[in-house]
Amino acid sequence: MDVRELIGPALLGLVIALVAFTIFSTRQKIVAYMRETRAELGKVSWPSRAEAANLTVVVLVTITVSALFLGFFDAVFTWVFAQVMQ
Repeated sequence: MDVRELIGPALLGLVIALVAFTIFSTRQKIVAYMRETRAELGKVSWPSRAEAANLTVVVLVTITVSALFLGFFDAVFTWVFAQVMQ
């Protein structure tokens, strides 16, 4: 990897860090933010391992069916337009 390819992401990270430092310039604000974040995460209703696995399967099946559906129509329209263009 060329060093020049790393300059852009490094500068972006620096800008994000500077913005974050400016927003959270005092330690008290950072601590309050972390405490509030932890409190909010405690209120979240997390799925069980089995529910997460089932939902993952649902997502994968939905993506597969959608890809097949779109691929089928892409092939059909490609064939139709190829026939029209001849």
